Amino acid sequence: MAGAAIIVSLQQLKGLLGIVHFTSKMQFVPVMSSVFKQRDEWSWQTVVLGISFLIFLLGTRHISMRRPKLFWVSAAAPLTSVIISTLIVYLLRSKAHGISTIGHLPKGLNPPSSNMLYLSEPYLALAVKTGLVTGILSLTEGIAVGRTFAALKNYQVDGNKEMMAIGMMNMAGSCSSCYVTT
Repeated sequence: MAGAAIIVSLQQLKGLLGIVHFTSKMQFVPVMSSVFKQRDEWSWQTVVLGISFLIFLLGTRHISMRRPKLFWVSAAAPLTSVIISTLIVYLLRSKAHGISTIGHLPKGLNPPSSNMLYLSEPYLALAVKTGLVTGILSLTEGIAVGRTFAALKNYQVDGNKEMMAIGMMNMAGSCSSCYVTT
C-alpha cells in the first residue's frame, strides 16, 4: 500500500509543478529525473496555488482531529478547494499567468456502451482474463482500504458486502463507459 502511495504522490508532481512534458514511467528514478530535467517548465504560480490548497487541506484535517465535533470541516475541504481554486483561476484569468487549466468539459453522462460488449470468440478470452485480474486486484484493494478505515474507527467490515458493492458498481459502470471502481 505504501508503494502505491509513493507512486501516486510522484505522479502528482506534474500538476503541482505545472510540468507539461512528463515521463509516462512510474518508477522513482525516471519520475524524479523527468521532474528535474523539466525545471524550465516549472510554474511558480501553479506551485503557490497547489501548495496553498495542500496546506488548507492539511489544516482542515488537523482541525477535525483536534475537535471531533468539527469533523465536517475536513469532509467539506476537498469540495471547497475545488470551488475556490476554480473561482481564483477564472477570476484572475490565470491561464494567461502560467496556470494550466483542464479546459472545456462536455456536459452530461457518459454514453451507454453496453452495445460495444462483444462476447464472441476473439474477445471473450481477453475479457475473461482481464476481468479476473482486475476484479481480484480491485476487490483486494477495496477490502484492504475498508479494513484500514474500520480499524481506525473501531468498527467491522463485512467482506461479502464489500465484494457485492464493488461488483455491482463495476457492472453498472461498465455499461456507461466508466473506469473500474475500487
